[in-house]
Amino acid sequence: MIDLCRLRAIQLEFQHLEKSFKKETGLSLNEALGLCNIGKGIAEPGKLARELGISPSRLSRILGSLESRHLLSRGIASDDRRGIALDLTDQGQALVEKLHCTEITVSGHLTGILGDFENPSHTQGGGV
Repeated sequence: MIDLCRLRAIQLEFQHLEKSFKKETGLSLNEALGLCNIGKGIAEPGKLARELGISPSRLSRILGSLESRHLLSRGIASDDRRGIALDLTDQGQALVEKLHCTEITVSGHLTGILGDFENPSHTQGGGV
């Protein structure tokens, strides 16, 4: 069982992490995760929304923002001409590569929580 006050402290630290990330990269966390997932080959908006755990309308706003900054392009899906396909622009691809090298300072309660992700031996089941 987790203490409710500790949970609030974690939430506040995560908000601080998101603000720091935006200041460092110019992207929201969802924008960055969207770019990374598109770079991994998730090119269909519906699949991307499910992967990010956000609504299609929220994803549409994120994609519009990324498209206006020339980080991605939307086109017709090659396998189904009724669908939309997402693709990173050269500028978007370069940013994704840079994001993989971005170090973010994490403090407090999040350090322990995120440390479990960095060290798979601490996850349930002994690995990823």
